[in-house]
Amino acid sequence: MPARPDLLLPANTDLQGADLASFSYTSTKLPSCPTETITATTLYNSVVSASCSCHKSNASPRMASALDLRNNLVDKNARLAQMKLVTPGDITRSYVLFRLTSEGDQIPGGSSGYMPLSGRLGNTPLCQFVNWVRSGATQ
Repeated sequence: MPARPDLLLPANTDLQGADLASFSYTSTKLPSCPTETITATTLYNSVVSASCSCHKSNASPRMASALDLRNNLVDKNARLAQMKLVTPGDITRSYVLFRLTSEGDQIPGGSSGYMPLSGRLGNTPLCQFVNWVRSGATQ
């Protein structure tokens, strides 16, 4: 995969002590989404309950309800990736969006592959995730 100029650090950059979670990244696979206010309840009922079966039972982070969705993703560190799972209001610093588009490996410590494991979500569900984050990831 060719280097992306927007992700390159200046030569001789010393990253010791750097907060990599403060870096912003741009997904190249997110659809253009019309702005809409989405709550965790709306997102859970319309997307998560049908598409995220692993996270409803045993996979971490647990998302068995809209409250779980909010409490276990918002402002929580990803397991290995150097980014919050969801940074309210900021789609450039919300790791879950990079996993949904299979771009998680762009984030230091992140991994590639689509979430859900069954394959890429359609544009409408992706836009609901995007708009939930943009809306401040509220309940």
